Amino acid sequence: LKGVAEVYSVAGEWDLAVILRVRTNEELADLVTNHLLKLDGIQRTTTLIAFRTYSNYDLERMFSVGFEEEG
Repeated sequence: LKGVAEVYSVAGEWDLAVILRVRTNEELADLVTNHLLKLDGIQRTTTLIAFRTYSNYDLERMFSVGFEEEG
């Protein structure tokens, strides 16, 4: 579907995580309610909205706090 950027099979409460890339809230609402929920097998959805994205560099710095490489 247009707007679907990535799909991941995940473990836990949900079976799939779908990354949507749209420009407006209206496009998001349309994609979820008028397209995704009409697909066979989709029973319900939970929508999370990301406010920021982080580069691999940022992530490495955030998660390496307190860990020093031995060498």
